[in-house]
Amino acid sequence: MNWMKHGVIYVLLMLSFLVACDKDKDGVEPSSENLITSFVFTGLSEDGSAIIDNENNTISLYLNEAISLRALKPEIKVSEGAELTPASGTVQDFSNNRKVQYLVKAESGKIRSYFATVNSYAAKITKVSFSEVQVLDQSISNNTILLKIPAGSGKQLTPEITISENCTVNPASGVKQDFSNPIKYTLTPNEGKGVPVDYTITVEEIQPEDNEAVRAVWIPAPGHTNTMANYDNISSFIDLVDELNMNAVYVCAWAQQKTAWPSQVLVDNSSYTSTDEGYWHKDYMGGSGDALADLISLAHKKNIKVLMWFEYGFMARWGSEPTTTNDPLLKEHPEWVSKDNKGGFANYNGTDYYYNAYHDGLQEFMLKLIDEVLTNYNVDGIQGDDRMPAMPANSGYDDYTVDKYKKAHNGQEPPASYQDNAWFKWRIDILNAFAKKMYDRVKAKDTNCIVASAPNVFPWSKDNLMQDWPTWIKEGNIELISPQCYRYNISDYKWTMKSAHNYVKENTDRNIFNPGVLLAVGSYNIEPEFLRQTIQANKEQETMGEAYFFDAALKIEVIKNVIKEMYVSKAIFPDLTKK
Repeated sequence: MNWMKHGVIYVLLMLSFLVACDKDKDGVEPSSENLITSFVFTGLSEDGSAIIDNENNTISLYLNEAISLRALKPEIKVSEGAELTPASGTVQDFSNNRKVQYLVKAESGKIRSYFATVNSYAAKITKVSFSEVQVLDQSISNNTILLKIPAGSGKQLTPEITISENCTVNPASGVKQDFSNPIKYTLTPNEGKGVPVDYTITVEEIQPEDNEAVRAVWIPAPGHTNTMANYDNISSFIDLVDELNMNAVYVCAWAQQKTAWPSQVLVDNSSYTSTDEGYWHKDYMGGSGDALADLISLAHKKNIKVLMWFEYGFMARWGSEPTTTNDPLLKEHPEWVSKDNKGGFANYNGTDYYYNAYHDGLQEFMLKLIDEVLTNYNVDGIQGDDRMPAMPANSGYDDYTVDKYKKAHNGQEPPASYQDNAWFKWRIDILNAFAKKMYDRVKAKDTNCIVASAPNVFPWSKDNLMQDWPTWIKEGNIELISPQCYRYNISDYKWTMKSAHNYVKENTDRNIFNPGVLLAVGSYNIEPEFLRQTIQANKEQETMGEAYFFDAALKIEVIKNVIKEMYVSKAIFPDLTKK
């Protein structure tokens, strides 16, 4: 039987392992030493040495960093001449307090059995504040803490130090120190669990303008949020933004053929017969009766900027094709229909259907919407999206655009391939020209109004939606850019964010990079530690803050707590219109 065969083999192996050694040929008694003398994990940011108890034959290691314990490779030393099973360097799973057995066989054949356990036991400083002065900014990286305080505050300060549970800090929290030079603080885990961890705290005095950042959040259309449903909701939300030390909101101005204000421009260019038909907030209650006016008023009282975000831009509809029957703009302007290279309605991915952004009439309509909101409301900026200026790469085959191309090319038809380099560039040039038109139109109304954009990441944005935003920056037509660096883990986020930042830095010396961070979409909510790492990565990259999608997620307690932790003080909104 198989079990008998396997049992015999096992017994033979154990006998082989346990057999006592005779004296060697020189007559020296074999050593009976069978101790584990060293048990270390290399490659950790801390001392990875274990506590070895040779009386109870246990090995304990408490790591002061949060790492996976599923595949650790200990480097183990034993008594001279002894043999170890499993061998040093063998990968082991130490997760869930699992006891891993090690056998040490002495030269004499005597065996000692050890059980090793590993726990992650983080001893960390999570926040530092001072009783005498406000901390303007705080960054924690590699056990080094940099605190920025207002110039002239002095360095004789009493720190309040927040630490993780089950450890103590020395010098103690609440003891006044002279921070003229960096000070070392040592965290010691209680009950001997783990090794001490040293932090260095440095205090730097800065002028207020050095603490500039844009900390923004998007407010989408009413189908995704109830923030602008009534006055009380707006008031509560602005209080929350202020509580979180944020200083800007990007309000959806245009989507789904509707606007955030009663628009006569929309009525004049659509089949609507009254402004109420295209006005999201016609049922708004409380305050002045005007949702946008109330939001701007409440935000400005707390020094929060309001930028109008033209979310849909040149896009007509998501999910289904617009027609002259179902679309209020196309009913009035059938000439704004766009066509792709196969004769269908121009779209991206079979879901995002676009009007014809190459059409001068449609461009003028969008500029008039911008004029209208700037005339009627005291807004601080206009923001394009990944749909303005933009067009699907396969677009441009409608009669209007074909005729426009032929007039510029001695009657020549556009290439059949939408990826033809010259044809691609010709269409991108039209969209780039609109970016300049938009900038000039905004500045003609208000030189202090910020011209911003929230495109997709480059070069994807150019290859798929013909958004050449590095050129907009280079030509001076964008003053704040928030590429949608939406990723689901910190390594992907860092790569995407740094890549986008490089395109910005290649085209301007000004700090206008305000990366977009995805907090929530559908059933997805960002993990608190990922959010914390994202904000820290942005600080280390010296971005101009960050922008969050979207407002509803700020009300989630764990997300709110991380932002409170990372934004320890107010930031000054920079003067982005200053050249």
